[in-house]
Amino acid sequence: MVKLFVFGFSYKTYEDTLETLFRNYGTVHSVYIASDEQTGKKLNFGFIEMPHKSEAQNAVAALDGSELHKRKISVRIADKKNKSKPLKLAKQITTEITEIKQALVTPEQIVKKKRPRIIK
Repeated sequence: MVKLFVFGFSYKTYEDTLETLFRNYGTVHSVYIASDEQTGKKLNFGFIEMPHKSEAQNAVAALDGSELHKRKISVRIADKKNKSKPLKLAKQITTEITEIKQALVTPEQIVKKKRPRIIK
């Protein structure tokens, strides 16, 4: 079984879309799209398992750098020697998303920050 690491796709991409895409290059055993632990929202990376190494290599060669829903995707064979590498990347992405969300200012917050008027 060969595990592929896929990232860069749209947050609106579903498992069946990835399965259909990768099935063009061989048998797909499983598809997993990561999600944020706190919100449950899908993240833009996941894993595809293909039973045959040659089919997985063909999928990587054909799909790495291609576009899916107007987004450039990257496809790599998951590193067996360092299984934590994709997990570290996932945690880093999740942390960055959380930091960006915290830095965003909503229109309601802008309205609340208006200076008080001085009436003479």
